[in-house]
Amino acid sequence: MTASATIALVGVSMIPDLPADPASVAVAATAVRASVDGVADAGRDAVRRWGGLVEVHETPETATAVARLSPVDDAAAEWATAATAIARALEDYAEILEQQKREIDQLHREISGFLAGLRSFQRSQREQFAPDGEDLPSHLLFDPSHLVYNDDLRARCQHVAAMLDIAAETCRSDLGAVSGPTTSLPPASVPAPLSTLGPTGIATLDDRVTAAILDALVRAAGTDADADAVAALLAAHPDYLDVLAAGTADPAAVAAWWESDVVPGSALAAALITGASLAVGGLNGIPAPARVAANRETAARRLAEARAELEDTPAYIHQGRVLRSNASERTALEAEIAYLERVAAGERSLYLYDPRRERIIEMIGDPSRAAYSITYVPGTGTDMASYYSGGVQSVAQYLVEQDTTGRSVAFVYTDGPWASWGLPFQETSNANRDFARDEGAQLARFEDGLRSDAQLASATRVGIAHSAGMSVLSSAEVAGAEYEQVKSLAGSWLQDGWSAREGTDYAHHQYGFDAINYLNPFYDTPQESSAFVQHEYTPSSFLGIQNELDNHVRVAEGPRRNSEVLRDLYREIHE
Repeated sequence: MTASATIALVGVSMIPDLPADPASVAVAATAVRASVDGVADAGRDAVRRWGGLVEVHETPETATAVARLSPVDDAAAEWATAATAIARALEDYAEILEQQKREIDQLHREISGFLAGLRSFQRSQREQFAPDGEDLPSHLLFDPSHLVYNDDLRARCQHVAAMLDIAAETCRSDLGAVSGPTTSLPPASVPAPLSTLGPTGIATLDDRVTAAILDALVRAAGTDADADAVAALLAAHPDYLDVLAAGTADPAAVAAWWESDVVPGSALAAALITGASLAVGGLNGIPAPARVAANRETAARRLAEARAELEDTPAYIHQGRVLRSNASERTALEAEIAYLERVAAGERSLYLYDPRRERIIEMIGDPSRAAYSITYVPGTGTDMASYYSGGVQSVAQYLVEQDTTGRSVAFVYTDGPWASWGLPFQETSNANRDFARDEGAQLARFEDGLRSDAQLASATRVGIAHSAGMSVLSSAEVAGAEYEQVKSLAGSWLQDGWSAREGTDYAHHQYGFDAINYLNPFYDTPQESSAFVQHEYTPSSFLGIQNELDNHVRVAEGPRRNSEVLRDLYREIHE
């Protein structure tokens, strides 16, 4: 069987068409809004002017005529209110259409370029490895980066389709809710009816879209609280998870939905935790115990997959005359399996776990007792595998374990593909300010989610960041995140627009001369900032020569090599 028969390639035919021209919808919204001007005033003016007729022409007929005028004022006001609601619904719809139009245009360009590049690559591979025209195995026809990019493009096409469907349904629902004159849109192709949550106070378009999906999940569960029905809905609409993963909904509104519409500990809550574990486990505003339980479900499914993959990964692969060892693949799977087994056993708690999107946040400690909530943001090169060895958790683990009162909880945070080495224009480069800004905004939303959790709302907030994590944490502060304490561990540059927040204590820790200090002449860094109290520790050296890279790594390690920094961190947090 050829590779093309087993790998579903993206194509421009997968890109959905816009159901309406955004400019035309915007023009319609403007026309409706313009028609509102003066209507209410005209109604009041008509009643006022003609109401004086009784004074100059007093007859039974005059009184009857004036009485018939009395509803005009109310009718004009109601009409103006209805027209305003219609205009707002159309404006929201036009905004989403315009956003998706830009994404559709971009997808056309990227998919065409990707397929052209892939054809060129495969032609070169065939010329090199199969000059006689025989079939090539997929690992020669597709570079791993091709497969990743192909999956990303397919997912983006699905996401656009979902956004168009949901936006059309939201607009239709909003228009249908208007009393009085209205227009109508054809029903959107969404199998489950979507509506707003109403009592939770969700207001923005992103919030209403999220609310519609959550409402659909609840109705899918039905009165029997059927977890399988919830899972089936998400299987039919994986794009719903893409929308929820964006994390743009108001955490307080989500918290109110979980508390009042779902009810913690109920059969419905259990059904959503099981059937929609990716949604529940990643949604800011849902309490920590429910998120941990949901992510344990997701981890159990991934554990089964990883075990199957290990079984299907032989120690060696014979390719013609080449005997290639699979040791590294097997070692990686074995490490992942060992970690997920600890998650399944309840020895590790995941506040967020979505392996397909490289999203993971490990929670250390008991949130129900927490007086201190510590967010640890690691540095460049951190990935999913970093958690399997336990190294990335070292600082947070120490700080929680040292607090023998059990009042500390820590979150080791990497939500999505993390900072990498690269040039400033590369997407996840640790020098890319836009990447750090986006990650910072996401981190700020995460902190909002913690504040909406009743167990954590009053906890002292501590942000600790190593290396490039400091660029993300400072971006979170720019986006509105608030910490009582911020600790830089050899922290990298601070985001444009950052300034020290009044009421926050800032400190910077490093060993001797750190490799990150080469940024000082070019960037605003914690070591150069007067807002940070400076702590410098004696580095390891050989004949007086420091290892600058080792200094940089050491400051984020556990107590074996980093006990002095960790002791100071603990003392500063609790003093």
